[in-house]
Amino acid sequence: MNLTIVRTLWSALLFSTFVELGIVLWGDFDRYVYLQVEITVAVAVVAATLAVASFLLPSRLYSAALERLALPVIEVPVQNNDAARDYRSAAGSQRVFREADAARSAMVRAFQAPFLVSVALAESIAILGVVIAQGRLAPSVYALPFFVVAWVLLGLRFPRVANVVEPAERLYSAQLAR
Repeated sequence: MNLTIVRTLWSALLFSTFVELGIVLWGDFDRYVYLQVEITVAVAVVAATLAVASFLLPSRLYSAALERLALPVIEVPVQNNDAARDYRSAAGSQRVFREADAARSAMVRAFQAPFLVSVALAESIAILGVVIAQGRLAPSVYALPFFVVAWVLLGLRFPRVANVVEPAERLYSAQLAR
């Protein structure tokens, strides 16, 4: 499964958070800063809401996209060479996607938009850290936890084959030939 484009986008968004951190650290934002607790807490609540949304919204979007795909599934007999099996018992079968390559491609296409939503929401938390520092709402050190949270969320979002395949296998109750 080719996730090169998705991983490149993930890397670009991760790199952008380091650029934003550079803006905060090398900018002279700490001059004449007065801690505005109410606004800083409000921005932190928005960041927490974005963190929760970065989990819930993309998973629902991906499930809806997978349902719209209507991937064809077939039953295939399970090859079991176990000599101890009773010859009179029914042969088992397994549900698989009919055209594995086409199903993989469709899954990756369906995964891209929800994935971008999830990493954009995670990166927006780092942007809120820039807002805290540049808006002089608090000293720049108060912006650092926003970046740490963004990095943790982006780390959890690294595109893996399992992230693409497993939701589809659960939804269709079928296995994708690997």
